[in-house]
Amino acid sequence: MMQCVWRWLLCTAFFLPSFGLADPVAKPTTYEFGRFTVVDHGNWLEIKGGIFTPPPELPYEPSPLLKRTVKPAKHVIFINYVKSELSYYRRGETGEYEPVVGYAVVTPAAYPDPKYPREFALRQAVVRGEVTKIIEKPEWCVLPGGQIQRDHPHLRGCYPYGHKDNPMGEYSFHIAWEASPDWDYVRLHGSRLYPDRFETADTYGCTRLIDPAIVELVDKLGPDAVAEGIEVVAHRQLSLSELAGMK
Repeated sequence: MMQCVWRWLLCTAFFLPSFGLADPVAKPTTYEFGRFTVVDHGNWLEIKGGIFTPPPELPYEPSPLLKRTVKPAKHVIFINYVKSELSYYRRGETGEYEPVVGYAVVTPAAYPDPKYPREFALRQAVVRGEVTKIIEKPEWCVLPGGQIQRDHPHLRGCYPYGHKDNPMGEYSFHIAWEASPDWDYVRLHGSRLYPDRFETADTYGCTRLIDPAIVELVDKLGPDAVAEGIEVVAHRQLSLSELAGMK
Protein backbone atom coordinates (compact mmCIF):
# COMPACT_ATOMS: atom_id res chain seq x y z
CA MET A 1 0.00 0.00 0.00
CA MET A 2 2.77 2.46 0.95
CA GLN A 3 4.54 1.73 -2.33
CA CYS A 4 1.40 2.76 -4.25
CA VAL A 5 1.17 6.01 -2.26
CA TRP A 6 4.81 6.90 -2.93
CA ARG A 7 4.40 6.13 -6.62
CA TRP A 8 1.36 8.42 -6.74
CA LEU A 9 3.25 11.23 -4.99
CA LEU A 10 6.24 10.91 -7.31
CA CYS A 11 4.07 10.90 -10.41
CA THR A 12 2.13 13.91 -9.14
CA ALA A 13 5.34 15.85 -8.43
CA PHE A 14 6.68 15.04 -11.89
CA PHE A 15 3.61 15.89 -13.95
CA LEU A 16 2.11 18.71 -11.87
CA PRO A 17 4.07 21.53 -13.58
CA SER A 18 2.49 20.62 -16.90
CA PHE A 19 -0.93 21.24 -15.37
CA GLY A 20 -0.41 24.92 -14.60
CA LEU A 21 2.34 25.44 -12.02
CA ALA A 22 5.13 25.92 -14.55
CA ASP A 23 6.21 29.44 -15.50
CA PRO A 24 4.01 30.73 -18.33
CA VAL A 25 5.65 31.25 -21.72
CA ALA A 26 5.99 34.98 -22.36
CA LYS A 27 4.19 36.17 -25.46
CA PRO A 28 6.11 38.54 -27.75
CA THR A 29 4.99 42.18 -27.77
CA THR A 30 4.28 43.72 -31.17
CA TYR A 31 4.68 47.41 -31.97
CA GLU A 32 3.36 48.97 -35.17
CA PHE A 33 5.26 51.90 -36.71
CA GLY A 34 3.65 52.65 -40.06
CA ARG A 35 5.83 50.93 -42.65
CA PHE A 36 7.46 48.52 -40.22
CA THR A 37 6.68 46.34 -37.24
CA VAL A 38 8.80 45.46 -34.22
CA VAL A 39 8.26 42.17 -32.43
CA ASP A 40 9.93 42.11 -29.02
CA HIS A 41 10.68 38.48 -28.09
CA GLY A 42 12.22 39.47 -24.77
CA ASN A 43 15.84 38.66 -25.50
CA TRP A 44 15.85 39.69 -29.18
CA LEU A 45 13.99 42.02 -31.52
CA GLU A 46 12.48 41.05 -34.85
CA ILE A 47 12.02 43.79 -37.44
CA LYS A 48 9.41 43.29 -40.15
CA GLY A 49 9.06 45.64 -43.08
CA GLY A 50 10.37 49.20 -43.07
CA ILE A 51 11.87 48.87 -46.57
CA PHE A 52 10.06 49.87 -49.76
CA THR A 53 10.64 50.92 -53.36
CA PRO A 54 10.09 54.66 -53.88
CA PRO A 55 7.81 55.84 -56.71
CA PRO A 56 9.49 56.70 -60.02
CA GLU A 57 8.44 60.37 -59.74
CA LEU A 58 10.72 62.58 -57.64
CA PRO A 59 8.98 64.89 -55.15
CA TYR A 60 11.35 67.70 -56.16
CA GLU A 61 13.86 68.23 -58.92
CA PRO A 62 17.46 67.82 -57.75
CA SER A 63 19.67 70.89 -57.78
CA PRO A 64 21.25 71.52 -61.21
CA LEU A 65 24.74 71.65 -59.67
CA LEU A 66 26.13 70.96 -56.22
CA LYS A 67 28.42 73.55 -54.65
CA ARG A 68 31.19 71.13 -53.68
CA THR A 69 31.42 69.11 -56.88
CA VAL A 70 30.01 71.73 -59.32
CA LYS A 71 28.22 68.78 -60.94
CA PRO A 72 24.74 67.29 -60.75
CA ALA A 73 24.32 65.02 -57.77
CA LYS A 74 24.90 61.35 -58.48
CA HIS A 75 22.78 60.44 -55.44
CA VAL A 76 19.70 62.19 -54.05
CA ILE A 77 18.15 61.36 -50.69
CA PHE A 78 14.66 62.71 -50.00
CA ILE A 79 13.42 62.80 -46.40
CA ASN A 80 9.68 63.28 -46.07
CA TYR A 81 8.97 64.71 -42.62
CA VAL A 82 5.20 64.16 -42.92
CA LYS A 83 5.40 60.48 -43.89
CA SER A 84 8.60 59.69 -41.91
CA GLU A 85 10.17 58.15 -45.01
CA LEU A 86 13.56 58.30 -46.67
CA SER A 87 13.77 57.70 -50.43
CA TYR A 88 17.06 57.23 -52.28
CA TYR A 89 17.46 57.87 -56.02
CA ARG A 90 20.55 57.40 -58.22
CA ARG A 91 21.39 59.30 -61.41
CA GLY A 92 21.81 56.97 -64.37
CA GLU A 93 23.89 57.27 -67.54
CA THR A 94 21.09 59.15 -69.31
CA GLY A 95 20.84 61.73 -66.53
CA GLU A 96 17.52 60.41 -65.23
CA TYR A 97 17.14 59.62 -61.55
CA GLU A 98 15.89 56.12 -60.75
CA PRO A 99 14.51 54.89 -57.40
CA VAL A 100 16.83 52.60 -55.45
CA VAL A 101 15.35 52.02 -51.99
CA GLY A 102 13.23 53.61 -49.30
CA TYR A 103 13.24 53.25 -45.51
CA ALA A 104 11.01 54.15 -42.58
CA VAL A 105 12.71 56.82 -40.46
CA VAL A 106 12.10 59.06 -37.47
CA THR A 107 12.15 62.79 -38.18
CA PRO A 108 11.39 66.00 -36.31
CA ALA A 109 7.96 67.57 -36.69
CA ALA A 110 6.91 68.51 -40.22
CA TYR A 111 5.36 71.78 -39.02
CA PRO A 112 6.35 74.07 -36.13
CA ASP A 113 4.07 74.11 -33.10
CA PRO A 114 3.49 77.65 -31.76
CA LYS A 115 2.96 76.18 -28.29
CA TYR A 116 6.53 74.81 -28.29
CA PRO A 117 8.64 77.29 -30.29
CA ARG A 118 11.94 75.84 -29.06
CA GLU A 119 11.29 72.42 -30.54
CA PHE A 120 13.03 71.62 -33.81
CA ALA A 121 10.70 71.42 -36.82
CA LEU A 122 10.77 71.84 -40.59
CA ARG A 123 9.98 75.55 -40.88
CA GLN A 124 10.20 75.63 -44.66
CA ALA A 125 8.50 73.45 -47.27
CA VAL A 126 11.89 72.17 -48.42
CA VAL A 127 15.49 72.41 -47.16
CA ARG A 128 18.44 71.20 -49.25
CA GLY A 129 21.88 70.07 -48.20
CA GLU A 130 24.94 68.13 -49.40
CA VAL A 131 26.65 65.28 -47.59
CA THR A 132 30.22 66.27 -46.71
CA LYS A 133 31.29 63.02 -45.08
CA ILE A 134 29.97 59.71 -43.79
CA ILE A 135 31.43 58.67 -40.44
CA GLU A 136 31.59 54.99 -39.48
CA LYS A 137 31.20 54.16 -35.78
CA PRO A 138 30.82 57.86 -34.88
CA GLU A 139 31.33 59.44 -31.51
CA TRP A 140 28.62 61.76 -30.25
CA CYS A 141 29.24 65.20 -28.77
CA VAL A 142 26.66 67.17 -26.82
CA LEU A 143 26.28 70.75 -28.03
CA PRO A 144 27.04 72.99 -25.02
CA GLY A 145 23.95 74.95 -24.07
CA GLY A 146 21.84 73.17 -26.69
CA GLN A 147 18.36 71.74 -26.24
CA ILE A 148 19.67 68.25 -25.41
CA GLN A 149 21.81 69.58 -22.59
CA ARG A 150 18.95 71.73 -21.31
CA ASP A 151 16.72 68.66 -21.16
CA HIS A 152 19.45 66.31 -19.91
CA PRO A 153 22.00 68.33 -17.87
CA HIS A 154 24.02 65.21 -17.00
CA LEU A 155 25.06 64.80 -20.65
CA ARG A 156 28.29 66.69 -21.32
CA GLY A 157 31.27 66.35 -23.61
CA CYS A 158 31.73 63.57 -26.16
CA TYR A 159 30.86 59.89 -26.00
CA PRO A 160 32.70 57.28 -28.10
CA TYR A 161 31.00 54.73 -30.31
CA GLY A 162 29.50 51.96 -28.19
CA HIS A 163 29.03 54.12 -25.09
CA LYS A 164 25.64 53.68 -23.44
CA ASP A 165 24.86 57.39 -23.92
CA ASN A 166 25.90 57.50 -27.59
CA PRO A 167 22.73 57.04 -29.70
CA MET A 168 24.35 57.50 -33.12
CA GLY A 169 24.46 53.93 -34.39
CA GLU A 170 26.79 52.55 -37.07
CA TYR A 171 26.99 55.61 -39.34
CA SER A 172 26.46 59.37 -39.25
CA PHE A 173 26.03 61.57 -42.34
CA HIS A 174 27.41 65.10 -41.95
CA ILE A 175 25.43 67.49 -44.13
CA ALA A 176 26.06 71.09 -45.22
CA TRP A 177 22.53 72.50 -45.22
CA GLU A 178 21.33 75.56 -47.09
CA ALA A 179 19.34 76.69 -44.07
CA SER A 180 19.59 78.59 -40.80
CA PRO A 181 22.40 77.92 -38.30
CA ASP A 182 19.97 75.70 -36.38
CA TRP A 183 20.65 73.05 -39.03
CA ASP A 184 24.44 72.98 -38.55
CA TYR A 185 24.24 69.84 -36.39
CA VAL A 186 21.34 68.12 -38.14
CA ARG A 187 22.55 64.66 -39.11
CA LEU A 188 21.25 61.51 -40.73
CA HIS A 189 22.32 58.60 -38.51
CA GLY A 190 21.59 55.13 -37.20
CA SER A 191 20.07 54.10 -33.89
CA ARG A 192 22.35 51.95 -31.75
CA LEU A 193 19.94 52.02 -28.81
CA TYR A 194 17.10 50.67 -30.93
CA PRO A 195 14.27 50.43 -30.17
CA ASP A 196 14.36 52.63 -27.04
CA ARG A 197 15.66 55.68 -28.92
CA PHE A 198 14.03 54.82 -32.26
CA GLU A 199 10.43 54.13 -31.29
CA THR A 200 9.81 57.62 -29.98
CA ALA A 201 8.57 60.11 -32.53
CA ASP A 202 10.55 62.99 -31.04
CA THR A 203 14.01 64.00 -32.19
CA TYR A 204 16.23 66.98 -31.57
CA GLY A 205 16.65 67.62 -35.29
CA CYS A 206 18.33 64.55 -36.73
CA THR A 207 16.72 61.91 -38.93
CA ARG A 208 17.21 58.38 -37.59
CA LEU A 209 17.24 55.00 -39.32
CA ILE A 210 17.48 51.64 -37.64
CA ASP A 211 21.05 50.37 -37.84
CA PRO A 212 20.40 47.56 -40.38
CA ALA A 213 18.83 50.14 -42.71
CA ILE A 214 21.64 52.70 -42.54
CA VAL A 215 24.25 49.97 -43.04
CA GLU A 216 22.40 48.84 -46.16
CA LEU A 217 22.02 52.44 -47.37
CA VAL A 218 25.76 53.09 -47.08
CA ASP A 219 26.43 49.87 -48.97
CA LYS A 220 24.04 50.86 -51.78
CA LEU A 221 25.57 54.34 -52.02
CA GLY A 222 29.03 52.86 -52.50
CA PRO A 223 32.47 53.99 -51.30
CA ASP A 224 32.74 56.93 -53.76
CA ALA A 225 29.30 58.42 -53.10
CA VAL A 226 30.48 61.54 -51.23
CA ALA A 227 32.95 62.39 -54.00
CA GLU A 228 30.24 61.75 -56.60
CA GLY A 229 27.84 64.05 -54.77
CA ILE A 230 24.95 63.27 -52.42
CA GLU A 231 22.15 65.81 -52.18
CA VAL A 232 19.75 65.57 -49.23
CA VAL A 233 16.30 67.15 -49.55
CA ALA A 234 14.18 67.46 -46.39
CA HIS A 235 10.58 68.25 -47.27
CA ARG A 236 6.90 67.79 -46.47
CA GLN A 237 5.55 67.26 -49.99
CA LEU A 238 2.46 65.05 -50.30
CA SER A 239 0.48 64.00 -53.36
CA LEU A 240 -3.21 64.85 -53.66
CA SER A 241 -4.15 61.22 -52.98
CA GLU A 242 -1.98 61.18 -49.85
CA LEU A 243 -3.53 64.43 -48.63
CA ALA A 244 -7.00 62.99 -49.17
CA GLY A 245 -6.09 59.89 -47.18
CA MET A 246 -4.97 61.98 -44.20
CA LYS A 247 -8.31 63.78 -43.81
